[in-house]
Amino acid sequence: MTNRNKKVLNELSKEQLIYLIEQLYHSQFLIGEVLVDESKWHIESNEAIGKIRKYMYNMPSMNNASELKAYIDMKVGKITVAEYRKRMGFADESGLASAT
Repeated sequence: MTNRNKKVLNELSKEQLIYLIEQLYHSQFLIGEVLVDESKWHIESNEAIGKIRKYMYNMPSMNNASELKAYIDMKVGKITVAEYRKRMGFADESGLASAT
């Protein structure tokens, strides 16, 4: 694990860390199911790769602590989508998308 990732993780609350761990376990479960389906020839390898990429892409990014904290807070219902968008600079005070 990089020092940057450690720094981001250290800034999260216990509740946020629990959410992140639950998401990791859920993604591992889904990826495992895809691998079983592919090994039993229920799906093609290309389809399995696509599904695994989708599951990996759905994991929150740890590049920025404030963005990750806001994202997790939105997902657990502590803040609204509009508040999340405002924190990320995607919306102005009225909640509408900014022109940038």
